Amino acid sequence: MKILLCSIRLTFIFGLTELQMSVRLNSNVLIKCENHLFDGLDWMFSLLDWPTEMIDLGLKYLDSGGPMKIFWCLVASFVSISVFAKSSKECQELKSEQIRLALTGANLANLNSTHTPEGGPYRPYIVKSCSNGGCDVKRDDRAPLMKYLPDHPDADRNGYVAFPNIDQKSEYATFNMTAMKLKLLALGKTCGAKVIIDNASSSFALRYQGKGSEAKEDIFNLNSQHQVISWMRQDFNGASNTSNFRADAEVVFYR
Repeated sequence: MKILLCSIRLTFIFGLTELQMSVRLNSNVLIKCENHLFDGLDWMFSLLDWPTEMIDLGLKYLDSGGPMKIFWCLVASFVSISVFAKSSKECQELKSEQIRLALTGANLANLNSTHTPEGGPYRPYIVKSCSNGGCDVKRDDRAPLMKYLPDHPDADRNGYVAFPNIDQKSEYATFNMTAMKLKLLALGKTCGAKVIIDNASSSFALRYQGKGSEAKEDIFNLNSQHQVISWMRQDFNGASNTSNFRADAEVVFYR
């Protein structure tokens, strides 16, 4: 009995993850695929908004072992490729924006940090670009802003204090833009994210999928101009940070 062996290798790189699947064809068994592929078949079809009748037909042939079983398994394979590839790309975009929000928020929270453990004022993060689930980030090496405050504990012998070189208006605009982009991604249920509170004029809250120190929820309160006046982020370990913003974008409370 002649056996035709066909190996379909599906490789998706997200970090160091690789998924492999093998399909075997012969004259007795039309097709045999990994169970997890079929268990998720209806979910994959639903993401593509295929008609219910077509989904039912496909599942019927998979269950019955009919002559269309090969076709539907191949369809499932190609659908899984597109779904996982799309899901991976969307998850990377969501992760990138979460990182951008955290770094921009850290810059705003440290506008007046004139003393750090490594010495000198806080050096802000500069987010050059974000893609593939990460951001190209560097620490600002520009000269600090010098302000004459002779009574300040960090004043030099001439009475000047070194402050972080942060354009707070630009930073605050980026923060607001990133918060709204995360909301749009959550409205589209990107990578399992969802909007759990949406009082369009005053507040919204987002919930993500993840683990450990990854972001679990972002909660935003807005002013009448739809700008963020407070932000709380909680991770999956239960740790949280809260920032309150003044009208000039300065953080007045952070923990």
